Amino acid sequence: MTIYRFIAGVSLASTVLFASSSLALAATPPAVKGRILLQVEKNGEAWYVTPDTGERFYLKNGEGAYAALRNFGLGITNADIWKIPVANYHAPGDNDFTGDTDKDGFDDNMELALGTDINKADTDGDGYSDSVEYASGNSPFGSTKIPVDSGLVNRLKGKIVLQVEGKGEAWYINPVDGKRYYMPNGEVAYSMMRYMSLGITNANLSTIPVYSKDFDCGESIDCMVGAVEAGTPSHGVITASFELFTASIAGKYLISYEPPKTAGGTFIYKTTIISQVVNGISTGQGAGVVSTCTDTDVAQFVQFLVSSKVNTFVASPTMVCTSAEPK
Repeated sequence: MTIYRFIAGVSLASTVLFASSSLALAATPPAVKGRILLQVEKNGEAWYVTPDTGERFYLKNGEGAYAALRNFGLGITNADIWKIPVANYHAPGDNDFTGDTDKDGFDDNMELALGTDINKADTDGDGYSDSVEYASGNSPFGSTKIPVDSGLVNRLKGKIVLQVEGKGEAWYINPVDGKRYYMPNGEVAYSMMRYMSLGITNANLSTIPVYSKDFDCGESIDCMVGAVEAGTPSHGVITASFELFTASIAGKYLISYEPPKTAGGTFIYKTTIISQVVNGISTGQGAGVVSTCTDTDVAQFVQFLVSSKVNTFVASPTMVCTSAEPK
């Protein structure tokens, strides 16, 4: 199989060894686990290949990617994150770029995550800027070396880690260089992932299984849309308001999706009322009610999810639903 690596808009061909490019693979090749794959024969759709199961998860866009990648995240202590080298990366076109207040080579987002002083180029005052110290393996907080743990790095390559003792800062451990890349938000994460991606053909992508476990998208509708489009079972919470007959309804709903078992088959989605206000009055009625629907038009369900972002639900004319009161 030939895979293309994209760097600064230039594609460089690199070869990944497979038993046969014409046969379905028994397992995802180790070389692509933990990587981001980009479909070069379509619209550049991005997929994250999980390092553990070797399954691929669709990264719809910035919001969807950030929600998904954080869901895959592993908690890590400050002591351990310190042992992983830092990549000083700035995504081209990053709309959240906050500048470099102290002109030390690290943008302010990065400094806030690292804990260095955004107003002082040389946090520890030893004559070397913070970015220079990190690049040379020295601590910007004193006269010690950064204690890189190669064993830890190798175990975490291709994974997302979240700082449990900080503010949940998210980092991607690049399996190529073993460095950690900071993801302050969705747009940066999506741009960064695409920048480090490997191009792949549709035929070769099809040999890598789609993520098959029920995925928690939190409150990200874009994450759910991506999961539905890819055929991944998923669930998430939607907050919306709409008009129904003569009533104005606002509420929070848990949506779950079970993809069809065969192409063009029937899928199932459930809507559970978490809370609901009718005509401005919260009565508690309806909470826990579950509507179970079946349909075959996945595209129409995607449209339903997208429309919920602007509170204009578009229901499928072919869906069949039943409701059940909470037990």
